[in-house]
Amino acid sequence: MNSSTFNPVSVLISLAVGWFVMAFLHALVASLFSAGTVELIPRVQAIAFFKDRRAAGLDIALIVVIGLVTNVLWFLAHRR
Repeated sequence: MNSSTFNPVSVLISLAVGWFVMAFLHALVASLFSAGTVELIPRVQAIAFFKDRRAAGLDIALIVVIGLVTNVLWFLAHRR
């Protein structure tokens, strides 16, 4: 496998895009369960901009867990 260089700008852009996608998906699921699709955009904004701290904390925890699991799987796959 070719070695690649670390680009912090690319990582920050990916994290920002991922954060907003995660906030949208979280708000979509919450809106579907509460049957309040009118509240979708305000709920996305509340999660994405940390106004709803509980939902934002849940999203951060999910991102950390997914990141840890995928990194462990990546390193285990490359050890073989």
